[in-house]
Amino acid sequence: MNKNYYLVPAELADELKLSAYRQQVDGGYIMSASDLDAYGIERAVDEGATPLSENQVKQLLN
Repeated sequence: MNKNYYLVPAELADELKLSAYRQQVDGGYIMSASDLDAYGIERAVDEGATPLSENQVKQLLN
């Protein structure tokens, strides 16, 4: 299951050097699947990233 967006824990976002470029919300950072491709989506999920639907992203941003 490959969703378009993920809620990534702050520690992982910092490790990926993307926290300065992505929207922070309660619980971490919103990132796209393409942000995580090089790192590995399955690896990111194993380390705490949570798949999000577009509606969930909208709710987090409002």
